[in-house]
Amino acid sequence: MRIARPLLLIITSSLLLSSVSAPVTPTYGRKLGKEQKIKEYGYGIRIIDRWTSIPQKPGEKRVIGSWQPDQKDINLRGDWSAYGSLLKVVRFRTPGTLTGSKAEIEKEQERREKEKRDSERMNERSKFPNKFDTRTLDEYLDAEYPGARDRSRPQTIKAGRSPRKLKGELLEFTKGSSFVIAALFKETDWSWGVFYEAHEDYYKKDWASLYLKSLKSFRVFKAEGQANRPIAAKDMKGMKGEEKRDAIKAGISGNPGWWAHDTKNYVFLSNSNSRKFILGLAKEIETIRSKVYEKLFPPSDEVDAICIVRVFAEQSEYHQYGGPRGSAGYWDSSREELVLFNNFDSVSKAKSTKYTKSVMYHEAFHQYIYYAVGDLAPHSWFNEGHGDYFAGMVVSGSRVTTKPFSWRVQTLKRRLSMGKGLIPIRSLVRLPQSEYYSNAGLKYAQGWALVYFLRKVTKKKEWRAIPNNYFTYLRDNVAAFRQEKKGKGDTSGETVEGIPGVVVYNFSDRKRVEAILKEAVGAGFEGIDYEKLETAYVKWIRNL
Repeated sequence: MRIARPLLLIITSSLLLSSVSAPVTPTYGRKLGKEQKIKEYGYGIRIIDRWTSIPQKPGEKRVIGSWQPDQKDINLRGDWSAYGSLLKVVRFRTPGTLTGSKAEIEKEQERREKEKRDSERMNERSKFPNKFDTRTLDEYLDAEYPGARDRSRPQTIKAGRSPRKLKGELLEFTKGSSFVIAALFKETDWSWGVFYEAHEDYYKKDWASLYLKSLKSFRVFKAEGQANRPIAAKDMKGMKGEEKRDAIKAGISGNPGWWAHDTKNYVFLSNSNSRKFILGLAKEIETIRSKVYEKLFPPSDEVDAICIVRVFAEQSEYHQYGGPRGSAGYWDSSREELVLFNNFDSVSKAKSTKYTKSVMYHEAFHQYIYYAVGDLAPHSWFNEGHGDYFAGMVVSGSRVTTKPFSWRVQTLKRRLSMGKGLIPIRSLVRLPQSEYYSNAGLKYAQGWALVYFLRKVTKKKEWRAIPNNYFTYLRDNVAAFRQEKKGKGDTSGETVEGIPGVVVYNFSDRKRVEAILKEAVGAGFEGIDYEKLETAYVKWIRNL
């Protein structure tokens, strides 16, 4: 059973990589910028100039603020020592003195120790590690940076401003290839942890003194308004309606410049100043869902999932958040999040607008089909092929039209002009995801061409029926499989944290799901003469 797979849209490198070269004699000019005052949580700190706020991923329970060097700025100035540098702030309620009888105190302490031991044992046995849910600053330090105090010589640090001056513990240690410097402040109400990291090759020379200066600027004050982080810290599995919307929007509290917008099925989160464009995307995603996705692929049950569409202003921010290199967007089923960016490097604003829409149409299909089938991704030819088929859509008001997707057309035309062959359809439609992503440019292009040919070009009814026959078989049999497990009351197996509705039962269950996928291909192409289909399909590609 596939339990999580970020879905990537591969595009040509010329659209992704900046051609700006580093200056011959870079002048980095590192200095502290103005104080970032985070009113929702009641803290302030002077961030290093040209560092940018990076939002926390859905489900993050402890980090309330994080910053990294602006990657676009790094490329322009050639400041490669900044790669891997980061700042994060965490906050915990300071635990009070345990009260009650001696027996009650000992029982509570024993319960906490048992919970921690059970979590560690589960991780040793499991393929899906589950981090111990840290509840204090010391537990967080031990979990995130094991052995930190043993590797460090603790010192005292003074920070804050009158009348609320701070006195805390300063730790400096290594983790992997990074140096970490941390300031820990334990106040009567809250305990704060402020962590800076940098690559060990550059830490001492380039960052140590500036990090320390920034840490000393940290201060706390009475929070203004209500911080939403406690809502965001809740597990969103099983959440519905307004509760889930509140939890999603809580995830950007404390992130300067971020804002939210609700639609019927989505919550848009963005730091883009092009608010009008983002609101237009929000309107279009609902249009294509109701007029295209739902009509072509009716789900077995009502799809009531509320999903995140996170749109970064810049491509560099998208990659800093975790967007894979060589991608322009992805759908992460484990976090129910579709991630895009507004401004492509080295292309015009008009092209960026067009590209962002194409990527959204592609990834929004992945999101929808995941739920329409039943928390399962179809074969890649169907999934990625339809994603690219919809990436060629043009939305004008309530009208939606589909045109050839130019990114894929050029790949195929160039390959055929060079005398290179194509992957036979019989093989293409049976490739697992791992093989589809090998030489992905060709397979994405062929997947798009096959879906477009079947949907828009051929007049043969039996060929036009292939995508719907495949989808219907897969949807109905996955639904029946899940109902069978539910009917038996089978709760065996291992629940995967952060992946709603997924339980890995046993080997035979995984084999059954794999069999359903295989059978779906057989159902979709039943009675089809592959050679005749291949001939017509290739002829059409040559004439594009």
